[in-house]
Amino acid sequence: MNLLFNISYENSDSDTLGLGLYLKDIAALVPPKAELHEPHRLLQDLDEYEHLRRILRLCRVHFLRNIQQCGVPDNVRKKMRSLLCMEHSNWDAKIEEIEREGGKAAKGFFFPSRPLSRL
Repeated sequence: MNLLFNISYENSDSDTLGLGLYLKDIAALVPPKAELHEPHRLLQDLDEYEHLRRILRLCRVHFLRNIQQCGVPDNVRKKMRSLLCMEHSNWDAKIEEIEREGGKAAKGFFFPSRPLSRL
């Protein structure tokens, strides 16, 4: 049986990393199993950040609030909001465009220079 779920969270680094380490420990206890998104890999081979990326989604309300409070022009905010989706056809290019057009306020908005930026 496969159970699919995700967890909404408000980015609390210590709690989030603790959850990732816990998931890694749990994976080490179960028989070898192929990873759902990358079947050529085993669940046991994922690091704590990879486990987290597979289940965590930033709360939509907080994501939108943070965009609204970001000191960027409205056209850049619109591009930022476009990334709130399950799949984006041009993710990396859109991030680069947002950072280029949004200046200092947009740089690092999605991937701050903290350990959990690997999420």
